[in-house]
Amino acid sequence: AVVSTQSTGGTEEVTEITTHLVCAVDKEILCKRTAKFLQAMARRIPILRESWLRKFNSSGTWGELENYFVEGTTGDVARHGPIRAHQSLLKGDPPLFTGMKFYLDRSEGWKGPSREALTNLIITAGGEILSREPKTCVKNKKVFHAKQFTAFQDQCAVVISERKKSTTDVPIRSPKWVISCISTYKILEE
Repeated sequence: AVVSTQSTGGTEEVTEITTHLVCAVDKEILCKRTAKFLQAMARRIPILRESWLRKFNSSGTWGELENYFVEGTTGDVARHGPIRAHQSLLKGDPPLFTGMKFYLDRSEGWKGPSREALTNLIITAGGEILSREPKTCVKNKKVFHAKQFTAFQDQCAVVISERKKSTTDVPIRSPKWVISCISTYKILEE
Protein backbone atom coordinates (compact mmCIF):
# COMPACT_ATOMS: atom_id res chain seq x y z
CA ALA A 1 0.00 0.00 0.00
CA VAL A 2 1.25 3.47 -0.86
CA VAL A 3 0.84 6.04 1.93
CA SER A 4 0.99 9.81 1.51
CA THR A 5 1.93 12.40 4.11
CA GLN A 6 -0.86 14.51 2.63
CA SER A 7 -4.22 13.95 4.28
CA THR A 8 -5.98 13.46 0.93
CA GLY A 9 -3.96 10.57 -0.48
CA GLY A 10 -3.08 7.01 0.39
CA THR A 11 -4.01 5.17 3.55
CA GLU A 12 -3.98 6.63 7.05
CA GLU A 13 -1.09 4.84 8.78
CA VAL A 14 2.31 3.43 7.92
CA THR A 15 2.05 -0.28 8.75
CA GLU A 16 3.72 -3.57 7.85
CA ILE A 17 1.79 -3.60 4.55
CA THR A 18 2.99 -0.13 3.50
CA THR A 19 5.30 -0.33 0.50
CA HIS A 20 6.10 3.35 -0.13
CA LEU A 21 5.63 6.74 1.54
CA VAL A 22 5.04 9.72 -0.76
CA CYS A 23 5.91 13.20 0.51
CA ALA A 24 5.70 16.78 -0.68
CA VAL A 25 9.18 18.32 -0.80
CA ASP A 26 10.72 21.77 -0.98
CA LYS A 27 13.28 22.93 -3.56
CA GLU A 28 16.08 21.13 -1.63
CA ILE A 29 14.08 17.86 -1.86
CA LEU A 30 13.40 17.93 1.88
CA CYS A 31 10.09 17.01 3.47
CA LYS A 32 8.52 17.72 6.83
CA ARG A 33 9.36 15.35 9.66
CA THR A 34 5.96 13.81 10.40
CA ALA A 35 4.86 10.77 12.37
CA LYS A 36 4.36 8.94 9.06
CA PHE A 37 7.89 9.87 7.95
CA LEU A 38 9.37 8.50 11.20
CA GLN A 39 7.30 5.30 10.99
CA ALA A 40 8.48 4.75 7.41
CA MET A 41 12.12 5.41 8.40
CA ALA A 42 11.88 2.93 11.29
CA ARG A 43 10.48 0.34 8.83
CA ARG A 44 13.02 1.31 6.11
CA ILE A 45 10.25 1.89 3.58
CA PRO A 46 11.13 3.96 0.49
CA ILE A 47 10.27 7.63 1.11
CA LEU A 48 9.71 9.24 -2.26
CA ARG A 49 8.78 12.57 -3.81
CA GLU A 50 5.29 13.14 -5.20
CA SER A 51 6.78 13.25 -8.71
CA TRP A 52 7.39 9.47 -8.43
CA LEU A 53 3.68 8.88 -7.84
CA ARG A 54 2.75 11.10 -10.80
CA LYS A 55 5.16 9.15 -13.02
CA PHE A 56 3.81 5.84 -11.69
CA ASN A 57 0.22 6.92 -12.37
CA SER A 58 1.06 8.00 -15.92
CA SER A 59 3.24 5.00 -16.85
CA GLY A 60 1.64 2.23 -14.78
CA THR A 61 5.06 0.91 -13.68
CA TRP A 62 6.97 1.52 -10.45
CA GLY A 63 10.12 2.69 -12.26
CA GLU A 64 13.50 3.40 -10.70
CA LEU A 65 13.18 4.58 -7.12
CA GLU A 66 16.69 6.01 -6.71
CA ASN A 67 15.88 9.18 -8.66
CA TYR A 68 12.87 9.95 -6.44
CA PHE A 69 14.07 9.51 -2.85
CA VAL A 70 13.54 12.39 -0.44
CA GLU A 71 16.89 13.81 0.72
CA GLY A 72 15.82 14.14 4.36
CA THR A 73 13.74 16.44 6.51
CA THR A 74 13.89 20.18 6.99
CA GLY A 75 14.93 19.72 10.63
CA ASP A 76 17.95 17.49 10.02
CA VAL A 77 21.53 18.53 9.29
CA ALA A 78 22.45 15.10 7.89
CA ARG A 79 21.04 14.20 4.49
CA HIS A 80 20.26 10.94 2.67
CA GLY A 81 18.60 9.20 5.66
CA PRO A 82 15.72 7.78 3.59
CA ILE A 83 17.95 6.17 0.97
CA ARG A 84 20.42 5.01 3.65
CA ALA A 85 17.57 3.28 5.53
CA HIS A 86 16.20 1.58 2.42
CA GLN A 87 19.65 0.46 1.24
CA SER A 88 20.21 -1.05 4.68
CA LEU A 89 17.06 -3.12 4.21
CA LEU A 90 18.08 -4.22 0.70
CA LYS A 91 21.53 -5.30 1.97
CA GLY A 92 19.89 -7.43 4.65
CA ASP A 93 21.28 -5.37 7.53
CA PRO A 94 19.38 -5.45 10.82
CA PRO A 95 17.19 -2.47 11.80
CA LEU A 96 18.82 0.70 13.17
CA PHE A 97 18.52 0.03 16.92
CA THR A 98 19.31 -3.70 16.84
CA GLY A 99 21.47 -4.53 19.86
CA MET A 100 20.36 -1.46 21.82
CA LYS A 101 18.17 -1.33 24.92
CA PHE A 102 16.22 1.72 25.98
CA TYR A 103 14.67 2.81 29.25
CA LEU A 104 12.13 5.64 28.92
CA ASP A 105 12.33 7.77 32.05
CA ARG A 106 9.05 8.28 33.87
CA SER A 107 9.95 11.57 35.56
CA GLU A 108 8.22 14.87 34.90
CA GLY A 109 9.25 17.25 32.15
CA TRP A 110 9.01 14.88 29.20
CA LYS A 111 9.15 16.76 25.89
CA GLY A 112 8.54 15.52 22.40
CA PRO A 113 6.41 12.61 21.23
CA SER A 114 4.42 10.56 23.70
CA ARG A 115 6.19 7.70 25.45
CA GLU A 116 3.87 5.29 23.63
CA ALA A 117 4.75 6.73 20.19
CA LEU A 118 8.47 6.72 21.03
CA THR A 119 8.27 3.14 22.33
CA ASN A 120 6.61 2.00 19.10
CA LEU A 121 9.28 3.73 16.98
CA ILE A 122 12.14 2.22 19.01
CA ILE A 123 10.69 -1.30 18.79
CA THR A 124 9.96 -0.93 15.06
CA ALA A 125 13.57 0.20 14.57
CA GLY A 126 14.85 -2.96 16.30
CA GLY A 127 15.41 -1.65 19.84
CA GLU A 128 14.37 -3.28 23.08
CA ILE A 129 12.47 -1.46 25.85
CA LEU A 130 13.54 -2.03 29.45
CA SER A 131 10.98 -1.94 32.26
CA ARG A 132 13.55 -0.83 34.87
CA GLU A 133 16.21 1.84 34.68
CA PRO A 134 19.63 0.20 34.31
CA LYS A 135 22.05 1.03 37.13
CA THR A 136 25.16 0.07 35.22
CA CYS A 137 26.05 -0.62 31.65
CA VAL A 138 27.27 -4.06 30.73
CA LYS A 139 28.87 -3.84 27.32
CA ASN A 140 28.20 -7.23 25.81
CA LYS A 141 26.82 -6.78 22.33
CA LYS A 142 27.95 -4.87 19.26
CA VAL A 143 25.55 -2.28 17.91
CA PHE A 144 25.52 -2.88 14.16
CA HIS A 145 24.85 0.68 13.00
CA ALA A 146 27.12 2.50 15.51
CA LYS A 147 30.41 3.84 14.24
CA GLN A 148 33.53 2.19 15.58
CA PHE A 149 35.23 3.94 18.52
CA THR A 150 32.08 5.83 19.57
CA ALA A 151 30.12 5.68 22.81
CA PHE A 152 27.50 3.43 21.23
CA GLN A 153 29.83 0.96 19.52
CA ASP A 154 29.04 -1.71 22.08
CA GLN A 155 26.55 0.10 24.27
CA CYS A 156 23.74 -2.03 25.59
CA ALA A 157 21.47 0.53 27.25
CA VAL A 158 20.38 4.15 26.92
CA VAL A 159 18.14 6.12 29.28
CA ILE A 160 15.75 8.38 27.36
CA SER A 161 15.09 11.37 29.58
CA GLU A 162 15.12 15.15 29.79
CA ARG A 163 17.64 14.89 32.68
CA LYS A 164 21.00 16.37 31.81
CA LYS A 165 23.25 14.26 34.04
CA SER A 166 23.52 10.59 34.81
CA THR A 167 24.42 9.22 38.22
CA THR A 168 25.61 5.99 36.57
CA ASP A 169 27.69 5.05 33.54
CA VAL A 170 24.51 4.53 31.49
CA PRO A 171 24.21 7.37 28.95
CA ILE A 172 21.20 9.66 28.94
CA ARG A 173 19.76 10.99 25.69
CA SER A 174 16.66 13.06 25.03
CA PRO A 175 13.56 11.89 23.16
CA LYS A 176 14.70 14.28 20.41
CA TRP A 177 17.90 12.21 20.04
CA VAL A 178 15.85 9.07 19.25
CA ILE A 179 13.86 11.00 16.64
CA SER A 180 17.04 12.45 15.09
CA CYS A 181 18.67 9.00 14.92
CA ILE A 182 15.65 7.53 13.15
CA SER A 183 15.23 10.55 10.87
CA THR A 184 18.86 10.44 9.68
CA TYR A 185 19.19 6.65 10.01
CA LYS A 186 22.36 7.01 12.08
CA ILE A 187 23.28 6.31 15.70
CA LEU A 188 24.25 9.86 16.66
CA GLU A 189 26.66 10.68 19.47
CA GLU A 190 24.59 13.54 20.92
